[in-house]
Amino acid sequence: MKKIKWLAAGLAACMALTLCACGDETTTSSEDAPVSSQEESAKFDPYEAYAAAAEKSPLAALLTGEEMSPDLAESLTALDVSYDMNIEIDMDSLVLRMPVSMQMQMINDEANPQMFLAMDMDFLGQALATSVYYTDGTAYVDSNGTRIKQEMPIEEAFSSFSDSADSASSSQLEFAQFFGKDFLENATVTQEDGNTVVTYTLTSAEDAALLAQFTDVLQQLTGETGTAGTDFTFTELTCSYTLDADGMLVAENISMAFSMTQEVTEGESITSHCKADVSVAINALNEDVVITPPSGLDSYVDQTAALGEAV
Repeated sequence: MKKIKWLAAGLAACMALTLCACGDETTTSSEDAPVSSQEESAKFDPYEAYAAAAEKSPLAALLTGEEMSPDLAESLTALDVSYDMNIEIDMDSLVLRMPVSMQMQMINDEANPQMFLAMDMDFLGQALATSVYYTDGTAYVDSNGTRIKQEMPIEEAFSSFSDSADSASSSQLEFAQFFGKDFLENATVTQEDGNTVVTYTLTSAEDAALLAQFTDVLQQLTGETGTAGTDFTFTELTCSYTLDADGMLVAENISMAFSMTQEVTEGESITSHCKADVSVAINALNEDVVITPPSGLDSYVDQTAALGEAV
């Protein structure tokens, strides 16, 4: 189990560095979903299915930072995960967009552990791109075109990436809080390409009480926790999760629309209309994971000696 701890811990920490929201997903009506039988459909409990899937999927552990079960950890030798987020804020016709895209690939080869982590984001018009490729005991780091390489343990290579990501985003939310029993009570269940997709939508017109429970989530997302004179109102929330044929959790999606009213001066306020979309998915597991090295590895400047002396 120790041999994969760096993989599990590393990915969990990387997930915690990014904001949470979610991507749109097209689903069909539950009446049109091809199910094996009405009896099987009736027995499916979205909440119980999610709880059971969380126990055997690495995705749930990565999103919460919790330690994987020994059996799951032992079976996980490689992982490829993608994480995409987009926040859009419309404030008096001024529209700000903040997209973030991340990819995390790790292969736990005892003789040669490998890793590729990449983050691309646009923050208020400023593009930021960071990647770390690790193989043969060497980390190749590309930060906005500045390329260096250094010999180091893989744990240090991961830290060099997480430090860069942390400077771009320090907020975190948990996907699991969006899949509570009350929220999944009226979820629709569809079958897509052999997977089971569970989706629910809440609107301010019909589900105001349930949506009000996410006020703290909005405060975390916007960084307005504990700020006086700031009010949040959900307009709509759509969440979904996907199970593969074995009941493993392989994707989660959350899409939210809300307004944020801030008091500028006494008696004067400004309202921003916001949208946040986030999706996370397992693209490949174990033997199906393939890491493609970045091009031009010979152009990375070797800083092993210089950085070693600095330490």
